[in-house]
Amino acid sequence: MQEDILKTKTNIIPLVVDFCNPSPGTGLDSKERLSFFERIQQADIIIFLALAHHIVLSSNVPLPLLSKSLSEKCNFLIIEFCTEEDEKVKEIIARKKYHHEWSIEYFENNFTQYFIQLKKEFIFSNRVLYFLKINHVD
Repeated sequence: MQEDILKTKTNIIPLVVDFCNPSPGTGLDSKERLSFFERIQQADIIIFLALAHHIVLSSNVPLPLLSKSLSEKCNFLIIEFCTEEDEKVKEIIARKKYHHEWSIEYFENNFTQYFIQLKKEFIFSNRVLYFLKINHVD
């Protein structure tokens, strides 16, 4: 994808970051080089595929915190939800003694606090793709 973007000179910057452990500010007083999220400020769109279940279930980030965090970082969001029937979700849950709540209803309730759902599409029997717009963007 990155090669195609560079060839066509599309105005997209693909960034890869550990969302749960982003680059901090560094240098004197951590001000010489800004943190990752300070550098990107507000993205027009974030494409968040096959990540939410790992962040919530593996990294133990509560879904309300993830939805709020993403709402502060973009105007539009494409996000994939993997249902409880998904094999990867089952594997993650089987390894954990405790995990945060994970259901499509809970997911939608959390994200609709900050976003308007523009499109919802089942891409496989157990995966759903959402195209969301932040509540305050015209």
